[in-house]
Amino acid sequence: MRDATEMNQSTLQRQAWIASWVWFVLMAGISGLRGGAGRLARRYAIATIAACSVLLVSQAALAISCSVSFSLPQNTTKTYTLSGAWSGSSYPAGSDNAKCDPLNMGISNVPAGEDDYSANNIVTPTANGGTLKIYGFWGGSNYFVYTPPSASFTGTDTATFYITGNGGTWTSTGALTINVTSTTPVPTVSGIAPGSGSTAGGTSVTINGTNFTGATAVKFGATNAGSVIVNSDTSITATSPAGSGTVNISVSTPGGTATLTGAFTYNAPVPTVTSVAPTSGPSAGGTSVTITGTGFINGATAVKFGATNAGSVIVNSATSITATSPAGSGAVDITVTTSGGTATLTGAFTYAVLAPAVSGVSPGSGPTAGGTSVTISGSNFTGATAVRFGGTNAASYTVNSASSITATSPAGSAGTVDITVTTAGGISATGASDQYTYIAVPAVSGVSPNSGSTAGGTSVIITGTGFAGATSVRFGGTNASSFTVNSASSITAMSPAHSAGTVDVTVTTAGGTSTTNAADQFTYANAPPVAGPSSLTVAYGSSSNPVTLNLSGGAASSVTVGTPAAHGTATASGTTITYTPAAGYTGADSFTYSAANAGGTSAPATVTITVGAPPPPTAGAVSASVGYGSSSNPITLNLSGGAATSVAVAAPAAHGTATASGTTITYTPTAGYTGADSFTYSAANAGGTSAPATVTITVGAPPPPTAGAVSASVGYGSSSNPITLNLSGGAATSVAVAAPAAHGTATASGTTITYTPTAGYTGADSFTYRATNAGGTSAPATVTITVGAPPPPTAGAVSASVGYGSSSNPITLNLSGGAASSVAVAAPAAHGTATASGTTITYTPAAGYTGADSFTYRATNAGGTSVPATVTITVGAPPPTAAGAVSASVGYGSSSNPITLNLSGGAASSVAVAAPAAHGTATASGTTITYTPAAGYTGADSFTYRATNAGGTSAPATVTITVGAPPPPTAGAVSASVGYGSSSNPITLNLSGGAATSVAVAAPAAHGTATASGTTITYTPTAGYTGADSFTYRATNAGGTSAPATVTITVGAPPPPTAGAVSASVGYGSSSNPITLNLSGGAASSVAVAAPAAHGTATASGTTITYTPAAGYTGADSFTYRATNAGGTSAPATVTAAGYTGADSRRRRR
Repeated sequence: MRDATEMNQSTLQRQAWIASWVWFVLMAGISGLRGGAGRLARRYAIATIAACSVLLVSQAALAISCSVSFSLPQNTTKTYTLSGAWSGSSYPAGSDNAKCDPLNMGISNVPAGEDDYSANNIVTPTANGGTLKIYGFWGGSNYFVYTPPSASFTGTDTATFYITGNGGTWTSTGALTINVTSTTPVPTVSGIAPGSGSTAGGTSVTINGTNFTGATAVKFGATNAGSVIVNSDTSITATSPAGSGTVNISVSTPGGTATLTGAFTYNAPVPTVTSVAPTSGPSAGGTSVTITGTGFINGATAVKFGATNAGSVIVNSATSITATSPAGSGAVDITVTTSGGTATLTGAFTYAVLAPAVSGVSPGSGPTAGGTSVTISGSNFTGATAVRFGGTNAASYTVNSASSITATSPAGSAGTVDITVTTAGGISATGASDQYTYIAVPAVSGVSPNSGSTAGGTSVIITGTGFAGATSVRFGGTNASSFTVNSASSITAMSPAHSAGTVDVTVTTAGGTSTTNAADQFTYANAPPVAGPSSLTVAYGSSSNPVTLNLSGGAASSVTVGTPAAHGTATASGTTITYTPAAGYTGADSFTYSAANAGGTSAPATVTITVGAPPPPTAGAVSASVGYGSSSNPITLNLSGGAATSVAVAAPAAHGTATASGTTITYTPTAGYTGADSFTYSAANAGGTSAPATVTITVGAPPPPTAGAVSASVGYGSSSNPITLNLSGGAATSVAVAAPAAHGTATASGTTITYTPTAGYTGADSFTYRATNAGGTSAPATVTITVGAPPPPTAGAVSASVGYGSSSNPITLNLSGGAASSVAVAAPAAHGTATASGTTITYTPAAGYTGADSFTYRATNAGGTSVPATVTITVGAPPPTAAGAVSASVGYGSSSNPITLNLSGGAASSVAVAAPAAHGTATASGTTITYTPAAGYTGADSFTYRATNAGGTSAPATVTITVGAPPPPTAGAVSASVGYGSSSNPITLNLSGGAATSVAVAAPAAHGTATASGTTITYTPTAGYTGADSFTYRATNAGGTSAPATVTITVGAPPPPTAGAVSASVGYGSSSNPITLNLSGGAASSVAVAAPAAHGTATASGTTITYTPAAGYTGADSFTYRATNAGGTSAPATVTAAGYTGADSRRRRR
């Protein structure tokens, strides 16, 4: 039995058959109708079919969909056909993997669809910018033509289309999926060499395979190779990165990725040990040893000293390890083990018994008799076999530890020895830290002083030997109050209190206590005297005054003066002292003294002396006369009473200066003073100061001055001329003009007179003067003056320029010497008029005159008249005239064209451009102008100019320029080759003559498109064309257009097509089945059957092939075909066809 699906499908097929049959009947019946009747009949037929569809097709059958997917290589188009059958036969979904039901359908890209009896093609874009051309109508053959977005596009593209299954309702349920695959072949990896390398990387590996060109990556496992060189399509050289273990090697190209599994193994390097440092250490271990070698980078798993693991291990780098030695003995190997293996350095490390070392001894000294217990510190003392002090064995010793020994010193000679320790490791080295000093018994050879007070406190110097390090000093059985070891032979000790008598002084050191003898004895005596302070007053000028001393304690046997008196003399004799003050001294004085007896000498005591004062002096009145203008006159003073030690001015003089110095006074009168003056003075000594006394002074008068006659000469126009006066007699304190000058001014100031002559005056003049001082005024004396004449002026040559037609031109004269009071024209001008007025001259040229002229002139003052000098005149020319417009023609593209100007009037000295040219550049230089047209310009232009000379500047005039046209360009023949299927190929044109401003295509190309733009032309061959082509072109500029020239184009051949194998299925008994060919490479222009089919007929037409199986045949069949284009013919490819049996066909139609 058939299932429900089959039954429903059968029903639908029958309904479709009925609808189709009705369609054909109706269409056949009305096919002859035309116009409105035909359209009405067709609408009726469609309505009838639609009604039948409603009656015959279930609702489920209308909800149709169609999903189509296929693949194609990049840069190719794809035709995909959905074939329907009117006979109800099976409905294959083209030649790919989609299947679209129901039996009859239409496809479109718009909801409204197309007329269901037409086959219009519809173009719709795809999701990625490709195009989908849809050829379809309801109930007939439906197919797509897909074109990718670009030649390089690969990947998935999609589109949506509308479908109908009943010829009426269109739904957007058509889905198209296209997979555009890369045409770059997938690479393969067949082998590598070498297959292993260091974990550190850096191994050069050759990779063999195929399709390596354009490789983008080589990986060792997941890590990119260090460097990659693609040697060829089948060989790559890559450098391995760092890694570990066994890894895959992969090669990636645009075509894909190829992987060789487990291709490369990372091997850890075998370590090596080349050296160690240090090479020895103590048997107890703990030595830090640096091991040098290679291959340590992966981490040492074990480091051994002999058979014992190191105490600690640090892998510093691939070449260095730091390890701590374990305990051991003798010479041992050092081994390093890593994952790469084990390395051994034979006999690399030696365990040594170290020699002992002494670092200190305590105490560091002892008596020569020995017996001192000494602690010795150091290292490596274990197993000590001997301890020696110098060359003598210790009396006994005990090894406390490896770092301590206690030994008893043997007897020895005074001096320093080394203590050494001997073990199996050797004898300790000697040095300052092991030294021990044998100290001799001290000996006392003398004491000084050898006696002192029973109260103690005597400083005693003890001399002898062996005092270094003394620990005590005794006086009899009593320790010294204090002592200082000055040296090995001297001690200073303070005696302790002791009863009277003689005792031995002994010294104790580490060497023992000194033996007593007569030289070390010290005698204690009774107490010494004590000196106390004393005071005494003596008379001024007295002598040998006895001093009462202040003594106590033991009776003094003598006294001595310690510190002498500063202002007198203290003299000791026995137990007395006398004092005499210095002559003339009064005041305080002092000295010190000491008292002595057998018990000692007292400390010094001070005697304070007061020396009495003398009687004060008396000052008396004095009268004195001094000369006028004298100085430092000594004054004889009137003194009595006590001798004065100084005098002083009490009240100063009013008209002079009284100066005291010591016991004298001098007087100097004020300069110029005469008459009475006075001052007071006083006298002093140690007894006091006198009352002031007056000194009366009489200063004598000076002689009056005498004025004498004077003669003087002064310059003309001078002023404030000093006059040297003729004075004698007493010095004048002032001068005065007695009778004034007639032709000038005499001015007195103090003791000087100056004279200024009246302005313009020259000749004789005089005045009188007097001189005065305190002694009187002189008689008047005459001063005779001669005022000199001025220098005459000097006239110099002059050059001047005046304007054409000007008048009253002031002439700047050239005058020097004396100032001129007037000027005059000496010789008149020939071509004009020179006019003098005062000290100025003006010049007016004759009307219409231009050129040179001259005249002479003189200058005059009170000193005389100058010689004539010449004034040279240049009368300027008239200004130029730019007479009128100028016209000029210049060549196209020319430069610096000289312009002939139109000038008149005065000769121009220069010209200038007034208004610039609009289409070029006008340049003025001197009296010429050149013109350069703007690049590419032709036509009219203009500018204005002015002319200038010393006479002025002209009005502007216009220059009109005509710029000629350029020569027309010349177009030459061109040959060019372009690629097949290329576009917008720039053509290098052959242009000469005038520069072209544009080009144009004259005659178009037959097999392509030539496009002109500006001065360039591009060419695009017609799609699919190859071979010769040509077009003509012209070039144009302002000068004209060239004759046409031919461009000959050679369009290159396309790449030949490639035919690929095809598999197809056709229906039993079918005919003319279109075969979807597998073509790539260049687009084929035709296909042909190369080897015929054995069980059917393959027919080629254009670029399509159809296949019809032999009648009654079912099964496999094949034939080969070739594709051809202008680039060549492909190799043959096989088409394999499979047909259904009759039973199969019937089964599919149910």
